[in-house]
Amino acid sequence: MATTSTVQQQFTSAILMAMDKMKENGLKRLGERATVKGADSHTFNRKKKASYKKTVKSMFGDNGAKGDGGDFAHFKCSPERIISQEKLSKDEMNKTKIDIKTSYVQAMTTAVAVGEDEIIIDKIKNGSLTLTGGKSTKTIDDIENVKELIKATRRAHVWAKQVPDAHKGVGIVIHPDDYIVLSTSDIFINGDYQAAFRGGTGDVPVTFYGAEIFISDLVEKGTTYVIPAYTFGYAEWENSLETVAEYHATDAMMWHLQVTKTGGAVLIEPDKIAKITTKAA
Repeated sequence: MATTSTVQQQFTSAILMAMDKMKENGLKRLGERATVKGADSHTFNRKKKASYKKTVKSMFGDNGAKGDGGDFAHFKCSPERIISQEKLSKDEMNKTKIDIKTSYVQAMTTAVAVGEDEIIIDKIKNGSLTLTGGKSTKTIDDIENVKELIKATRRAHVWAKQVPDAHKGVGIVIHPDDYIVLSTSDIFINGDYQAAFRGGTGDVPVTFYGAEIFISDLVEKGTTYVIPAYTFGYAEWENSLETVAEYHATDAMMWHLQVTKTGGAVLIEPDKIAKITTKAA
């Protein structure tokens, strides 16, 4: 049997390679990003209103007035731990080659990526969203709900084009059951909206009118979110990724595997995120 130190090295290397390969997966690509070092929180600073002026005005103010300097809004996010754990028997570990292709390495890194999405989606689900729509008595493929989703998507594209290049894009987060109903509707297969879905010939379509589709059971059935880029911030804590591979003879001769990482999210412009509520599929 390989020594614990050897397995630890192999496991760490495999996880690091798998994480590097997956680093741009998930919703976090759409957010304002930050890497945090040596701090217990991170604050995203966003200028409240950018405007140009035809004349130079005083930034000092008069008689205690604030002046014409503009100001920033501050959005603080705190770290949250993401943990993936697995146990393998001694015999199973002896038969396993630990590399990036190993099933449990893939599964554990995917679990961490899902954990990052969960942090973001949790903030959205609990945020003060003002853009709401949809007919809750009808499924998502009803024509009224389809039009509502298209309207929200196009509106999100308009806003997303105004943000920095690195953050352009729109995401649609939808439950798997609602996605199946929507994507197999006659409206999109034989009707006037055949151009809606793209990028999935012979596979799962990955865009809806140019918005990237995130199929996730982290959202409730009957709830779909349309998220323009730059409406939230996501921070990752530097050097927070930790891997553990330990053999415990007294625990039924099992190997304990663990991957942990630290991230945090905060909503910055919840008023631009649309929530479409429909009848659950």
